[in-house]
Amino acid sequence: MIVGRNWRDVYPTIAHKSGVDWRLLSTVNKTSGDIDAEVEEKYKCLKAITYVSLAHLQPTLSYETHQHQDHEELYYIINGKGKIRIGDEESLFRD
Repeated sequence: MIVGRNWRDVYPTIAHKSGVDWRLLSTVNKTSGDIDAEVEEKYKCLKAITYVSLAHLQPTLSYETHQHQDHEELYYIINGKGKIRIGDEESLFRD
């Protein structure tokens, strides 16, 4: 079964006090440190991936430092540039 969802049909949530997050798909259970995003039952369909979101970080702002004990994050940069810090290592990124 394939589940598709348009981000324009999703009510956005504020993520980490500085970004806008459109939760597209999710697992049934939330993970620790997860943002408070509600997902309709039919879109709680993921088994191996915790969730898929479209996130937009506001210009000149940054996400608060945080970490997850029960999942990893993967970012795909569609537009823009910035810095990311993982542990003591900092790297530049861009689209």
